[in-house]
Amino acid sequence: MRLHTLGRLELLPSDIPGAAPLAVQPKRLALLAYLAVATPRGMHRRDVLLGLFWPDLDEDEARRALRQALHHLRRFLGDGVLVSRADESVGLAEGGFWCDATAMEAAVNEDRTADALTIYRGDFLQGCFVAEVSAEFEHWVDQTRSALRRQAAEAARSLARQEEQRGNGSAAIVAARRAMELAPDDEPAMRELIELHLRLEDRAGALRAYQEFDRRLAAEFGVSPSAETAAVIERVRAAPPRAPVEVTAAPQTTVPPPDRIPQAVAAAPSPKPVGRGRRAPAARGGVLLLLAVALSWVIGTVLRRPEPAPAPDLAKLAVLPFHNAGVPPDLAWLNEGVADLLALRLDVPGGPRAVDPAIVLNAARRIGAPAAGEAIPEAALAVARRVGAGQVITGAVAGTATHLTITASLIVARDGRTRARASVEGPADSLPSLVDRLAGRLLSAEAGLADAQIGSLASVPLPAIRSYLAGRAALRGGKYAEASRRFQEATVLDSTFTLAALEVLHASFYVASGGETPDVGRARLALAGRNRLGSGDQALLDLWAHPFATVPELLSRWREAANAYPDRAEIWYGLGDAYYHDGVFAGVLEPFRLAADAFRRGWALDSVRGSGLSNGERSPMLNHMVEIAQMDQDDETVRRLVRAGLSSDSTSAQGQYLRWQRALTEGDSARRAFWEHADNIDPGRFTSIYRFTVWTGIAPEDYRLAAARMIQESEAHDPENAALTRHAVALNGGRPREAARVLASALSAASVSFGLPIREALYWDADTSVASEAARRGR
Repeated sequence: MRLHTLGRLELLPSDIPGAAPLAVQPKRLALLAYLAVATPRGMHRRDVLLGLFWPDLDEDEARRALRQALHHLRRFLGDGVLVSRADESVGLAEGGFWCDATAMEAAVNEDRTADALTIYRGDFLQGCFVAEVSAEFEHWVDQTRSALRRQAAEAARSLARQEEQRGNGSAAIVAARRAMELAPDDEPAMRELIELHLRLEDRAGALRAYQEFDRRLAAEFGVSPSAETAAVIERVRAAPPRAPVEVTAAPQTTVPPPDRIPQAVAAAPSPKPVGRGRRAPAARGGVLLLLAVALSWVIGTVLRRPEPAPAPDLAKLAVLPFHNAGVPPDLAWLNEGVADLLALRLDVPGGPRAVDPAIVLNAARRIGAPAAGEAIPEAALAVARRVGAGQVITGAVAGTATHLTITASLIVARDGRTRARASVEGPADSLPSLVDRLAGRLLSAEAGLADAQIGSLASVPLPAIRSYLAGRAALRGGKYAEASRRFQEATVLDSTFTLAALEVLHASFYVASGGETPDVGRARLALAGRNRLGSGDQALLDLWAHPFATVPELLSRWREAANAYPDRAEIWYGLGDAYYHDGVFAGVLEPFRLAADAFRRGWALDSVRGSGLSNGERSPMLNHMVEIAQMDQDDETVRRLVRAGLSSDSTSAQGQYLRWQRALTEGDSARRAFWEHADNIDPGRFTSIYRFTVWTGIAPEDYRLAAARMIQESEAHDPENAALTRHAVALNGGRPREAARVLASALSAASVSFGLPIREALYWDADTSVASEAARRGR
């Protein structure tokens, strides 16, 4: 768990970018923040908490409110985090969870100034309103807010000194200005900023900083800077103006020059080209005897301990005996019989594995849980944890000797959250068919299918449903050939299974040659059953069966699909990708902000549900999220996303590109270090870097290095591609005649794409008539 108190107050289930905050009442979150941050750290008396948070209630009502608040917090935090003592005190276990305020203080104390400033994203409990608390609590918030802000300001001043000592003048200026933003009335900090500008021979920067400070003091307080500050600025004014000196060394390149888009992600505004170079022997026998005695005691102690419960595994599922909700006595066997049959039916490749029902029943008996009585949530979760299952199914059987109703719930063992519910009814003599339908509905709901889709599976046999869901699992895992095989298997088992035919089309984009040839046979099957699909699936069918459409049509279909299926990560990724690549050309306002929003929605769903999209869908989306954050100069988000990407893919070409994006946020030395190992970089990454720098204007030095590498890599085996790169470099460099000569001398007329003459015509003073003629000839 991660508690954010700086900039906003929220509790997150993990550090995965885009994870949705937990829905906790503001007063309970404020109580958690107090327990985590208030000093002295540790335990806090309940009577103090009553006075701070419920000052207007009598003691009994206040104690009841505190108990309820602590109960709800324990549900979110899990066992062992929120602890109580017999002396009427309550607190947080050390290391129980992460809090940004205490993490920032630790970073300051350990002189990790850059880390401290990265963590400090805003004032303590900024914009947080907690109703009906005491004035003492509000006073504590104000004091804590001021103290943390002072610490952040001091960290920024310290970082400025460190960066100057390293010879990184530009980074020192940035840190010194951050110190002034955090403590705008601090004249000593202002003098340090002025002196820093002066030492860097930036007289204009020193004067500008002073003038801004002077104007603010006059406007807000009606005063002027102190005599000491005025004396410093007079010294600056007396100094002769000089050209600023570059403090950091120019990047050294081993490649001769030829004759670098997308918090949790913050909403990114439409990008503008950013021209930043961017940038962290007698006694021995006694000792042996003592060791032997101690070792024997440890071994004995360990052997006497009970065997610990296995760690919960989300891939393992415990099916508890069903509750008898009113069936005749002669059908009491259904309590365990339905559970046994359901456990067998839930054996889906790539899905959850059912724990042996006998092991589940034995665990229930050992902890005293009812074997066939009414389901008790706490007991069900305890059984699941005892057998190491991350999920548990509870349910009930009701009805008569001729007609049954079976209901079931799929629950996450860690937090008690209900993940799926299902209900079926039918003749009692068709029990296997009823359980098949129940299993299919549970599996479909757990896999994220919408209610309309689940309803459409009523007549689909369970084997076909199992193949279909196995295909979805393979698709989420990036196993596209396996996904396609499973979906096709489902259509063979049920030739009217339109949803499976639709997903065959989806998978075919990843396994077909060229990536754009849909499976024609399944396309016909899906199109024939189009009227049996919901509006969202019809939009997806139009996208996948007819991939060539205008940009407005594509965006409209993706939006319709996202509205129909807001819980499918891959739909949000598709919508974001459409905004990202095509939004500008369709005249969409702020397309990159819309892309970032869609990517963030998909990432949050992907993270929470663990779909694990990779290689085909998730990696490009991660790249785009990093790139958008890079264009927005949001270094913290870039590093967090890169960290998440490298944690699962650190050695591939994808990881190399992410490392380059991270190097941009760490300064010139990191960028130089990246290019010093260019010989070990996948050649395809040079193309990614080249395209990013061309589009955004970020890191122009790296543009030249990437272009040189692209030409060098392709000259030997693909001279025409090398010539195309030289042509593009010449156009980007403002040398159209040279670009034309490259085309004329190195490329045959047959190999010239019809797009090149169009672009050249538009480059030459945007001659649209020539471009239109070139387009006509291309058609």
